[in-house]
Amino acid sequence: MSLELRGVSAAYGTRPVLRSLSLTAASGELLALLGPSGCGKTTALKAIAGLLPISEGSIHLAGETVNHIPAEKRGAAMVFQSPLLFPHMTVFDNIAFGPRMKRLPAGEVARRAAEVIAMVQLSGFEQRRPNQLSGGQQQRVALARALVTQPRVLLLDEPFSALDEHLREEMRALVRTLQRKLRITTVFVTHDQQEAAILADRVALLLDGGIAQTGEPRDLFESPRTAPIARFFGWQAFHTDEAGIHMLPPEIRGDGECMELEGTLEETGYRGWAEVCAVRLPDGRRLRINASHVSLRGEQAVIRVPRAAVRILPHHAGATS
Repeated sequence: MSLELRGVSAAYGTRPVLRSLSLTAASGELLALLGPSGCGKTTALKAIAGLLPISEGSIHLAGETVNHIPAEKRGAAMVFQSPLLFPHMTVFDNIAFGPRMKRLPAGEVARRAAEVIAMVQLSGFEQRRPNQLSGGQQQRVALARALVTQPRVLLLDEPFSALDEHLREEMRALVRTLQRKLRITTVFVTHDQQEAAILADRVALLLDGGIAQTGEPRDLFESPRTAPIARFFGWQAFHTDEAGIHMLPPEIRGDGECMELEGTLEETGYRGWAEVCAVRLPDGRRLRINASHVSLRGEQAVIRVPRAAVRILPHHAGATS
């Protein structure tokens, strides 16, 4: 079931959030909508789900325009950051709530609920209530509650952000396995770059209410199109001229001819598996560089990096879908 947003704008009151956003997700694709806090990621999901009206543009599911179709009939299921379970209901009743609201036969409700309970690995927990579950188990229930409705598109709004890293890894693996098995078109919102890279077939980077770049995860991490995109992925600027902004990637690899940058060593610290130096350049820029690329020449710190690692990028470029 393909999804397409064409020139979608949306606002909260008088504050614009989405500005002519265009986005596509192919049938069965898992698309990560990545971006910093406040850039409009959740707003985009709510617009797709029909929970927020749009002021311009159109939203299409399988080629059908759904702008004026109410949320309950749109065929989109959304999982939020908080599980939002009914506290007085059991796991089974929370999951069965949607099919029951559609007045499906009791036997069909029970069959669907049992099926998704097994999918999210909660068999044996059917009669527990939310306060008897861990955070990870509660999010499994929320995921099952979305899947049991057999949605046309699944929308996930940072559902694992409150979990510790071990549980997040488990839930990522579960979502990826189920998405591949069921082939549900899925939009996964996150601000976590690693999460996007792990989960997504493609990543769409949302900056300032519009899509800045889309592509496979490797494309965005290694080939950002503009300086703002590069900065989001941890690239650092060390020089600006008429050609553009000269930038270094977070992980400097390669060999061949090297260039040297001189500056003042400000600090050295441990940053997870590596010693990192902070060096202040003469123009005031501050670079954090793996200590293996830094040496001392008298009182000066010298950074040596392969010229092939340097990218010259424009300040800005037009949004792309």
